[in-house]
Order: sequence, then structure tokens, then C-alpha cells
Amino acid sequence: MVVSRTSPLDPETLDWFHPLGQALSTLDAPPAVWYSRGMPDEELSKRIDDLHKRLDDLRGDMNTRFAELREDMTARFGTVNQRLGELRTDMNTRFAELRADLNQRFAAVDQRLSDTNQRIADVNQRFNDLNQRFTTLTWIITVWFSLLTLLTILFKFIRF
Repeated sequence: MVVSRTSPLDPETLDWFHPLGQALSTLDAPPAVWYSRGMPDEELSKRIDDLHKRLDDLRGDMNTRFAELREDMTARFGTVNQRLGELRTDMNTRFAELRADLNQRFAAVDQRLSDTNQRIADVNQRFNDLNQRFTTLTWIITVWFSLLTLLTILFKFIRF
């Protein structure tokens, strides 16, 4: 692996138009210069403490914003959950009404089918009665023709 001889934080090669360079430009000098100048420990300690204070302020601000965001999201989701509950209740009511209407319609269809079955049974009974009458008529006609045939044969024998 080839290591560059210059560090990205090297003040001589640092691109001051790059975001990192712009952030470092807000300080008095780039980090490499701090140590090369021999900055006193008190000033370095003060800057580090100031940096920690800024980070703590930023962390507190972020926590406050996240808490506000969490409260806002909880309130919004609460509203959405309430609306969904209302919609669920409304849908359940509508489905119950539809179910009752369909049950009523199916009961009416069932009654119509029962009536149709009764009519078919009546027609079937009439055909059975007609069949019985036809059978009786056929039997009577058969007996009558048999009797006539017998009489015809008897009269033929008697004549001779």
C-alpha cells in the first residue's frame, strides 16, 4: 500500500474550498500548525473544553429536537390510529349491514326455491295421477278389447 507523503490535514496541501477545509478555516489555524507553533497547554485545553461544550450543546439540541420529533410523531400516529379505528368501526358496521341484507336476500331466494320445489312436486303428483289414470284407462281398454275378441270368437263358433 502506498502512503501519501502529505496528510489530508496538511496546511500546505489542504483544499480550503473543500467542506473539511472550510470547517478547519473557522479555527485560527489548521491542526498541524497548532502543534508546530507550540501552543500553550492552557489554550489547547481551553479550545478542547470549548469544543466539548459545543458538542454537548449540539447533543442537547439534537436530543431536544428528537424529543420534539418523537412527541410530534406520537401525536400524528395517535391521530392516524384513531382515524383507522373509526374507519374500522365504520367498515364493520357497513359489513354487518351488507351481511344482514345478503342474508335477507338469500332467505328470499331460499323461499322462492322452496316454492319452486313445491310447484315441481305438485306437477310431479299430477303426472303421477295422470299416469295412474292412463294405466287404468289402458287396462280398461285392454280388458274391453279382450272381451270383444272373446265374444267375436264365440259368435263365430256359434254361427257355424
